[in-house]
Amino acid sequence: MIGIRWRSSATFLHDEAGMALVMAIGVMATIAIMGGSLVLFSTSNEGTANRSRSDHRAYSLAQTGIDSAVAQLANGSSSAIITSTFFNSLTKTTSFGTGESATWTPTLVTTAVGALTQYKWTISSSGTVPNPGGAGSISRTVTADVRLKPTTTQTINASAWRYVYSWKTGDPDGCDMELPNNPSVQSSFYVAGNFCLDNNSSVLGPTTGNPEVNVNVRGNIVLLKSGNDVGTAARPLTSLNVGGASGCKFRANPYHNPCTSADNTRPNSTLGSAIAQPVANFVDWYTVASPGPANPCEVTSGTPPTFDTDGTNGNGALTNVVQLDSMASFTCRTGLGELSWNLSTLTLTVNGTIFIDGSISLSSGSIVQYDGLGAIYLSGTFYMRQTQLCGLVSAGTCDNTNWNAAQDVLLIAAKGPQDFTACTQCSALLEQSAQFQGALYGEYNLGFQNNSEVQGPMVAKEELIQNSFTFNYIPTIVNVPFGTPGNTITTYSVISPTNYGG
Repeated sequence: MIGIRWRSSATFLHDEAGMALVMAIGVMATIAIMGGSLVLFSTSNEGTANRSRSDHRAYSLAQTGIDSAVAQLANGSSSAIITSTFFNSLTKTTSFGTGESATWTPTLVTTAVGALTQYKWTISSSGTVPNPGGAGSISRTVTADVRLKPTTTQTINASAWRYVYSWKTGDPDGCDMELPNNPSVQSSFYVAGNFCLDNNSSVLGPTTGNPEVNVNVRGNIVLLKSGNDVGTAARPLTSLNVGGASGCKFRANPYHNPCTSADNTRPNSTLGSAIAQPVANFVDWYTVASPGPANPCEVTSGTPPTFDTDGTNGNGALTNVVQLDSMASFTCRTGLGELSWNLSTLTLTVNGTIFIDGSISLSSGSIVQYDGLGAIYLSGTFYMRQTQLCGLVSAGTCDNTNWNAAQDVLLIAAKGPQDFTACTQCSALLEQSAQFQGALYGEYNLGFQNNSEVQGPMVAKEELIQNSFTFNYIPTIVNVPFGTPGNTITTYSVISPTNYGG
């Protein structure tokens, strides 16, 4: 029995050895399969990583193409970048290495807002790199919008902004623009109708170092009193143009045409020519002005003024007058402009074109300095009383000698009208020693009373003068804000890209 049992165990052990071999072979096969899978997985991961790196590289090159297009615009002529042919002669492909490149395609998009035009370039840029997995290449495309904004400083091309300009004609009393009591005026005048001087009013030619004084009257000139002069022997005007059929008349004397010294006018007049009347585009600037009703502040501190309340174009929705010089300090800035106020320093910063659907008043008695070149459009009126608003403050007043009108010019374009005391149908009124340096536009009349003073050009139906008013000489204005009525916008600059896609 023992032997038999032993032989059975041996047989059994012999069978177990065979199973071990099978198991060993199975384990080795499994290891081989796992090893192969690991190799395959590792190879696949490496391919995916290479593809991802190439994809990112292609995207980076596409972005570089956007940057290159922006640089070409920024370095281009400020007047040429709004033309559809601007990129025609420029390189629009850059190579970075073997098989790597960026190619960009710019398209000019123009949007008409009434008589105004907005410009932007839509840039589509493709970055291309070799395919790390084999033949062909990998490409990524990025798109972006590059808006163009008018340069803050525009060259003056509307001649009206070199004058005190009045477009009124046909007044029943025969006087469309009157100087009632204004001695020694040193400003240039353009009068579409008849120009009358009364009491001791006179217009004198420039002194050494001061700008030209030109008088252009398309009607006739009437000098009512013995103290009236339009140029003198000692201080003749730079030029005198009279387009009326009658010419000039001094007191009870007859008219002369051309005008001569017998009419108390010097030099003798020539015919001259008409100067186009600027027209403020209130409707379109309501939409385009930035900051303004349609383009709110992008960078803000404090509480800026409200630009509108109902979204209706220029209806004067702001019933509360903006008391600008009494407001707490604020900042309102967009990509196109700025209106900011520092109460502690009494400094107003203005750039671009701003629209407020209402009125502005400055009546705190302060002396305010503004910095920048900007136009503020008002659907309401502009009012100043016992306050000075200056391009440069010196010794507690507006500095009429050193104001740099090439650097700091504030233009107020007020629609109105409103009936003030002794100023009917007025878009703006300055009274009680108010003083302003800059440019004024009135859709109706501009009123000046009680020792007020202006240095700068103005355009209106008529400048209505009560009591004493001082016209300071108009500085030589070479640059104006881009919202200046009648002045064609000719130069543009680049805003950082937006609306990225891809």
